[in-house]
Amino acid sequence: MNADTVKLLVMENIMLQPSADAYIMVQSFLDYQVERKKYGKIEVVSMPSDQYTLELTNLTVGRLDRKRSRVTGLVVGDTEVVLQDRSILMYVCCVDVCVV
Repeated sequence: MNADTVKLLVMENIMLQPSADAYIMVQSFLDYQVERKKYGKIEVVSMPSDQYTLELTNLTVGRLDRKRSRVTGLVVGDTEVVLQDRSILMYVCCVDVCVV
């Protein structure tokens, strides 16, 4: 009889703030913060981080300053801010940004 293998993935309770969809004007910006809930308390994750990275899905609409976790609107349109875990190459969470 062959042994079965089970892979268990335990995810942290991690959030991107602001967590709601955002509307910004062209040439305005919005700063994001990564937060982790641990033992019932919220702690801020310093970015840039060895474990997490922020990405934009549409680079023509916005610009991401990774050192400040800041998204600046470039032209009218939609993009997403995506928080990715580098250790498992997986999206953790994302929020929409609409540039108006």
